[in-house]
Amino acid sequence: MIRSIVAIVAFLSLTLPAWAQSPTQMPGASTMSSMTLPQCKTGDPVVWINTHSNVYYRQGTKYYAKTSHGRYACLSAAKAAGDHGPRVSAATGRSLMPNQGPGTTSQ
Repeated sequence: MIRSIVAIVAFLSLTLPAWAQSPTQMPGASTMSSMTLPQCKTGDPVVWINTHSNVYYRQGTKYYAKTSHGRYACLSAAKAAGDHGPRVSAATGRSLMPNQGPGTTSQ
């Protein structure tokens, strides 16, 4: 019985430190800087920028904080850096990005 308890305690002492790490410290997790929300001025919303395509998404859209490579930024900073919203059809005014919802315009 004592051997079982010692074995369990030894096992937990080796595995708990890995469980106690925050997601940003776990191997393969994104860096903290990309996961920290910036402090934006009033009226300047936080957007998610897909860093591979330089497309930004507003909160509530399908790809907000969902792409593999991205970061948060203020909308004004994203535009100043040359990032752009999803493409919009000139004919319908709707997003050409899949599943952005009806009537979605440039983000």
